[in-house]
Amino acid sequence: MSDYHKMAKVIHYLVNNSRNQPSLDQLSRLANLSPYHFQRKFKSWVGVSHKAFLQHLTYMDAKTCLLNGDEITRAALNSGLSGPGRLYDLCIKLKAASPGEIKKLGEGLEIKYGIGLSPFGRCLIGIAPRGICYLAFIHQFSEHKALTGLTSAWPQARLVSKPDLVMETLEKIFSIKHPGSEGLNAFVTGTDFQLEVWQALLKIPLGKVVSYGYIADFIGMPRAARGVGSAVAKNQLAYLIPCHRVIRNNGVAGEYRWGNELKEKIIAVESAIRST
Repeated sequence: MSDYHKMAKVIHYLVNNSRNQPSLDQLSRLANLSPYHFQRKFKSWVGVSHKAFLQHLTYMDAKTCLLNGDEITRAALNSGLSGPGRLYDLCIKLKAASPGEIKKLGEGLEIKYGIGLSPFGRCLIGIAPRGICYLAFIHQFSEHKALTGLTSAWPQARLVSKPDLVMETLEKIFSIKHPGSEGLNAFVTGTDFQLEVWQALLKIPLGKVVSYGYIADFIGMPRAARGVGSAVAKNQLAYLIPCHRVIRNNGVAGEYRWGNELKEKIIAVESAIRST
């Protein structure tokens, strides 16, 4: 079992058993590591100590983390404009496919792909010459079924399995071992409106959530909250473009294409890291 898998297992256990206050020995046994090595691995991959994460869950469970008032969310998004809002200080640059590229559906394009582990479960990633073009959590799917998402997005592209490149890229996205990274390029297909929404999502700081309505206000289209929701749902880059940080106006998490429970776990981890 890899470190990714072990830490994902522990995170899942903590989120669901925080009220029982699991001990260091319990968590170490769960990860099949010594207490010393468990503490080092957990902080390395999750970003905070297991104790800090558990304290955060005790103080505020994942759903409570979603209940931010309008003034807080407005300040959060605005603060993201003046400083790094990403966990690893990555500069995510969106590169939009041209109309001609979109029309070709990936014809003549080589996409290097593979499956790897993250702290939040198995991921399928596709990497085109111009950047990451697909990222999905696939913990509930077989490899064959998971690949249908990638092939649906780029039906005419040629897929080439590249496990080493996949793990290197996933590590940059999910690991805090790469602060000050040179940045990542995201190659996306979408309408001008969708691109504007996705750009706005990149400005939401770590550990903060905003409403669909606020994103609509932010991009200057206050009546387009429903359209924002649709654009968020069509995001093909899980976690990298943080659609998990957008909730309904009433504070409810809302639907998440990779699972509502996973959305709450990601927000809980990010909130714990921000609070330390």
